[in-house]
Amino acid sequence: MHAFIYRIFFGICLSTTIAGTSSAQADRIWLVKDGQAAVDVYAGAAEWVAAEKLVDRIESWTGVKLTLFGTTTKPAARESMSRLLIGTADSTIIIDQLIGKNNSYVELNDQGYFLRATSDPGQVVIAGKTSVGTTYGIGELLNYRLEVEKANVWCEPFEAVEQPALPYRWFWLSTTLTHWDARHGGPHMADESERNIGRHPDGEPISPGGYPGQFKGPDAYRDTYEAMIDWMSEHKLNGAMIFGLLQSYNEGVEAVRKMAHHGRMNGVDIIAGVGTMGYWGTYYGGITDLNLDTLLKLRPDLYIANDKGAKFLCSSMPEVQSYWRSSARWIARAVPELAGLYLENSDLVSCQCERCTEARALEENDTGCYWDMMASCLPYVEEGQAVHPDWKIVYATYTSFSPEGLKRGTDHQQPRFPEQFPPSAICQWTVTGMNESNWPEGLQAPTAHSVGLLHSPSIWGAADGEDRWWAVPGSAHDDASRRVRFLCQRMASSGFEGLIVKGVVSNHSPGPLLTYLALGEFSFHPQRSMAEWETKRLSRLFGGQEQAATYLRLARDTSRDLAERRRMVAEAGAVAGEPTLSPRALPYWQDLQQELRYRIRLLEAIEAGKQSKEPG
Repeated sequence: MHAFIYRIFFGICLSTTIAGTSSAQADRIWLVKDGQAAVDVYAGAAEWVAAEKLVDRIESWTGVKLTLFGTTTKPAARESMSRLLIGTADSTIIIDQLIGKNNSYVELNDQGYFLRATSDPGQVVIAGKTSVGTTYGIGELLNYRLEVEKANVWCEPFEAVEQPALPYRWFWLSTTLTHWDARHGGPHMADESERNIGRHPDGEPISPGGYPGQFKGPDAYRDTYEAMIDWMSEHKLNGAMIFGLLQSYNEGVEAVRKMAHHGRMNGVDIIAGVGTMGYWGTYYGGITDLNLDTLLKLRPDLYIANDKGAKFLCSSMPEVQSYWRSSARWIARAVPELAGLYLENSDLVSCQCERCTEARALEENDTGCYWDMMASCLPYVEEGQAVHPDWKIVYATYTSFSPEGLKRGTDHQQPRFPEQFPPSAICQWTVTGMNESNWPEGLQAPTAHSVGLLHSPSIWGAADGEDRWWAVPGSAHDDASRRVRFLCQRMASSGFEGLIVKGVVSNHSPGPLLTYLALGEFSFHPQRSMAEWETKRLSRLFGGQEQAATYLRLARDTSRDLAERRRMVAEAGAVAGEPTLSPRALPYWQDLQQELRYRIRLLEAIEAGKQSKEPG
């Protein structure tokens, strides 16, 4: 089980460090004051890229560009300036001198960070135990610790030491549906029309003409994933498992190598999705036997068809086992920048050929689809980690770990597959339907390393609330923050190491935004309440407690009254137009206003669809 233990330390009580208005103005640590730079930024070489992003973000709020130094020695001409120090005790001498022997810092894990702001001397320290931790600390400062006005940025004195309770905070993505860069279209362009309600006003038909993640060319492909990585990094989300990652449409291997490198530089692991028995294989599209559609044409003798006509590779065939091992070696060597592999064998599929049936009958094996999962995924685990011992290799069970869930994969009371995988392999359990009634405290998964998959927000999920008609298709635009909090809380107390949510829809859609923010929040603070998060944390992003309450009310409202919905658009527009609204909050309100306009169009489409189906 994981060794990450939930810890959070504050030098000053939470209400003081977050409210930021109780100290006298003289105690403030100014970064920008009256439209002028008041702090210089000093960063270690390994943290330089992250420091540049901090400088850019503050410039976007105020128009003021802070000076970034690569040395920790303050130039004589800059004596009047406060210092913002970014790095680790290993990379930056002054940080080592200030906190290198501080017990709270020393005890941090690799993803933890130490923040300290003092007014005398005027100084802010962002120090991760590693460069990755420093990156997450920058995100914490930018989003939650600074007061931001159009000409002023400051914070009160505080100290905070934080690290995650769940080390894996990941997205699951399918390239065919992924869209994150707003330059290529709004957040609804990847909605698959006609899936739930008929035509979506802003979406594409099923089998679309093009999404940034796939058919719009290499520039859009690169842009959408870099935008996703940058946002995840700033909000302490650290991995993306991507199906269709390697594909012929977008420069293939070279594009993925660049993307994975960008992820590594920003603390976000890029993990390639691989289908074993089905689901396209190692390479999505293209004339290569690494793609299962092509392999089927070249070697139909390797495939077995089920009673519904679906074809998949047979795990008992020696040639298939050899194929899987060579595919694993190829991707491990072709894309060394990856952080690992994510393996799916094809949704509870169970080959019924004579050899596979005999294998499942052996006492040491599972009797159902768990055996097929193990037999098809194990070659990738062994070969992938033979090349990269540090790779994270995740395999999907497609079931929960409740007693009822385990029965879907085996007749044994205790499944056999956990003992057949190497201890380093990570098992993904489906937690979409788990709640207080079927995940009581104390229920643990039977695997050494466990993560859970929530199917929201996505076309495969169900909305968390009555009549959330605007969440379609499926739960693609739903706010699943309540469910995320419950799952993080249960996971942190039951040996799980992470939660994975679907991440195909960008942060510009309010429902997914809240889901992703909740994952970043409750994976670090699983015992924090929804009320605390909404009033003390979201208030920082949305412009204040009153504004946060209004944002959440509008984002979650299920009214079908068109007049009321138009009033909501006007209300969101009024907040966005307030002269005193923080520049940090403005983009959220602009996105909400656009979403509320979209929901009017969607409601009109729903009602028109109903009328067209009424008997004449």
